[in-house]
Amino acid sequence: MLKNRNKGSILVFILAILVLLSVICLRMMEETVQELRYVSQPYHRKELRMHAYSWFDATVAVLNQGNIYRNVFKQNPPFFSLCQKLKELEDDPKKYFEEYHNFTDVKLFSSEQQGDGEFISPIKVEVSLKIENEKLPYNIHDDALKALFGFMYSEITNSIRDDGDGEVYVDSLRDWEDSDDEEREFGAEDDFYEDEESPYLTPGRPIRNFEEFKYIKGFGPSSISSFDYDTTLFYDENGSERKEFVDFKENFSLHSDGPVFIEGGATNLPEYFLRFISEDTITYERILDIKKATKESVSPSEWRWHKNYIRERLTNLKIKISEKQDINLIRVAIHASKGQSNFQLHAILKLIKSKINSKHAFPFTILEIRENENLID
Repeated sequence: MLKNRNKGSILVFILAILVLLSVICLRMMEETVQELRYVSQPYHRKELRMHAYSWFDATVAVLNQGNIYRNVFKQNPPFFSLCQKLKELEDDPKKYFEEYHNFTDVKLFSSEQQGDGEFISPIKVEVSLKIENEKLPYNIHDDALKALFGFMYSEITNSIRDDGDGEVYVDSLRDWEDSDDEEREFGAEDDFYEDEESPYLTPGRPIRNFEEFKYIKGFGPSSISSFDYDTTLFYDENGSERKEFVDFKENFSLHSDGPVFIEGGATNLPEYFLRFISEDTITYERILDIKKATKESVSPSEWRWHKNYIRERLTNLKIKISEKQDINLIRVAIHASKGQSNFQLHAILKLIKSKINSKHAFPFTILEIRENENLID
């Protein structure tokens, strides 16, 4: 009898726990549904979008101050000072406009009024700037692309590095970009892509975003490549991005077409690129040690050697070089959030007014602008 009572007590306790868990889960589901309804309301999405574009306009104003500095003093403004001004704007918009523009009443980023009359926005905004033309130009000479793709191939397959391995990928890429229908030795034109399960055509123009590589023979998933080699360069057989593609996107720009800036030697070049141009591991490690040190701590002879080596390698690869850096492309990323609702704005600005825009007040050329997803690359 006592055993039965104990079993009954345990059963009642377990049932009570299950009921409690059910109530908690039901409450969490109700809150989730309520939050989703709140986030999906057009008003809140529109409010975040408005704030993001307001910050974009303010960011353009800060960058334009730098452009005015450039025109007056005939040199680039210190990039850190522009970022500092943007940080001041982000921290306290009202104070920023009062100090720099003599505006006494700024409500641009405000949507709630406190009892003392101060406007405080419940929307959080994060703005980041990057110099886009610090990245390496994508449109390098075919010889350099062959060497780069051959380097990637050797990294994937753990084979001996051979620049010739990159030729098949360059052929395929150039057929994708050119406007004719003459297929290169290892390339692919419309006939190849029309045989795919979901047919498509080559665009016949330079690549505009990195997403396109997914559809190019030799770069995309192996399912679209009856390829001369077994290895696809940027995506694996499961359709996932390879590390080589991630490195490529981080270090190369589709928008920068200027020369590679080498005034600072290795200090201005990404490690990935230094590994690519180094002919062997010993040379790469030697250059990397110089990059991690300061110019003052490296012997003059060692500094001259590494700069001459970089210059010689880039010249052999037919990559344009420059001793002077010109800041003319800026990548802007803006993230506005309120509760669980988010809005993102990504843009690339060329710090020169376009001819089309010459009659209007907007000071720059917008090369790319995307909402909510970074579809630029």
